[in-house]
Amino acid sequence: MSGFNKENIELNLKNKNQNELRFDLEDSEKIYVWTMNKKRMAMFRLSAYLKEKIIPNLLQTAVNSTIIRFPSFTAKIEKNFFDYYLIRNKPYIQIKEDKNVTLRPLEILNYKSQCFRILYWNNRISIEIFHAITDGTGALEFLKVLVVEYLKLKGYNCTIDENVMNINALPNNEEFENAFKKVPFNDGKYKLNNKKSIQLNGKMLKKYSSYNIIFNMDTDILKSVSERYNSTITEYLLSLIFIACKKASNKSKGDISIQVPINLRKYYKTKTLKNFSMFCEIRISINEINDILSIINKIHLQLKEKTSRQSMEKMITHIRNVSNIVKYIPLFIKKPLARIGYILYGERVFTNTLSNIGTVKFPPIISEKIENLEGIIYPMNFNRAGCLVITCNNTTTFSINKRTTDIAFEKEMMELLEKDGIKVTIQGQ
Repeated sequence: MSGFNKENIELNLKNKNQNELRFDLEDSEKIYVWTMNKKRMAMFRLSAYLKEKIIPNLLQTAVNSTIIRFPSFTAKIEKNFFDYYLIRNKPYIQIKEDKNVTLRPLEILNYKSQCFRILYWNNRISIEIFHAITDGTGALEFLKVLVVEYLKLKGYNCTIDENVMNINALPNNEEFENAFKKVPFNDGKYKLNNKKSIQLNGKMLKKYSSYNIIFNMDTDILKSVSERYNSTITEYLLSLIFIACKKASNKSKGDISIQVPINLRKYYKTKTLKNFSMFCEIRISINEINDILSIINKIHLQLKEKTSRQSMEKMITHIRNVSNIVKYIPLFIKKPLARIGYILYGERVFTNTLSNIGTVKFPPIISEKIENLEGIIYPMNFNRAGCLVITCNNTTTFSINKRTTDIAFEKEMMELLEKDGIKVTIQGQ
């Protein structure tokens, strides 16, 4: 990646076969590619709702400019005998009207295929992206630049501040770095859990099918209620999810387990736009889940322990060791082994997921043109639901993506929120 400059960018735009940029997959990204198939991909969506209807030709122009600033996002997936890797593809994305199935798997192994799509509908701009390319932080940076560039094309004069990347700046090598290399080796004992978790009731929908329900809440009120329980917003929402999962299950024994993604940028300084996140598991016996007060302290203690820097280092070291062991195993053997391992130590271990992207800020004049943001994650094969939280302009959006039409989980979530005085505005997709 040394010597990356403006001339290299322009050359790649003219001829994708010259000076192509290669981006190796880091250890955690490989799991997403090894375990993908036509029915399942680890994808997520981030959307911005503007206060005006989208003008498609202006959005396409904004996309054409924005994509040049994010070279790693244009990567396509290639493979050799031993593994997959990413290589810079032609930097052009054709926007499409959003009228197909949300988070439908991409055909990423086809010639010239991209690892993400850009959609519009009414006043909404959405990006749907394969997790092997980036995490929520990287995707959010792309979406923010795209929204700003689109509104600038509409004639709004915007001075860029520290909240949005400068579209005119040259991409920095650090934006493509494997930040996991900054994480030191930790030979402490790491216990890999393969204990099955309780799953929600309901028959799975057909392949690709899911439905989304969105709760919009006043952030100040949500924060105030969370503080009333001496908890963070994440801890409070986790407690509600545990209670709602119990309500939506007919099991009387076993554990409910929630997967919580962790942004490692809070521990290690980096500007990477690639994946730099891990996860932790919050697990509570269903018999111990009665009300918020009965579990909030358990959630707090587990989060404190399992999201610690030391715990993350142990997990990353374990993943590195496994990756080194399978490094020279042929891909046709590695893929089925990875899928079996992912089922045993991934999907069946969790009941649900809660990903909190956090609070997103824009320059003031841009913020005035935005209603709110939302995010959606696709549930895994065995999980019935996945949840994502994102906050913008004092609106916190809590999305539930379901693979069953059983409404017990979301019904209980809404009732719990309103019982605590949090008014919920429902938005479906």
